[in-house]
Amino acid sequence: MADKLAIVFDGPPANESGRFVEVELNGAGISFGEWQENGEYWELVLPDPYARLVNLNAELQEAYGFVEMAGSADNSGEEYGPLCQECESPFSNHKDNCALSAWLERNKEEA
Repeated sequence: MADKLAIVFDGPPANESGRFVEVELNGAGISFGEWQENGEYWELVLPDPYARLVNLNAELQEAYGFVEMAGSADNSGEEYGPLCQECESPFSNHKDNCALSAWLERNKEEA
């Protein structure tokens, strides 16, 4: 059976019925969207279905870039990598430049 998104009302549009009850996915109630007041009415504002995919794609591209940069090297064999946001030195050259270095040292022993 295909997934079915249903917006449930207590009856057909009329003066005494047609009030919103809930949103269901395959018969199970779900929380979806956000209720916002708009003058004398209320709106159920639904999120852009592609927004999360765009964010995930951007995060994936950033991760791929991190892996590629961390593994790159020039002819001298010196490794390059992304810069630490705290001390602005390459992660591959990290010494005792910032609090991140201390954290990396502590966690290296646990690995």
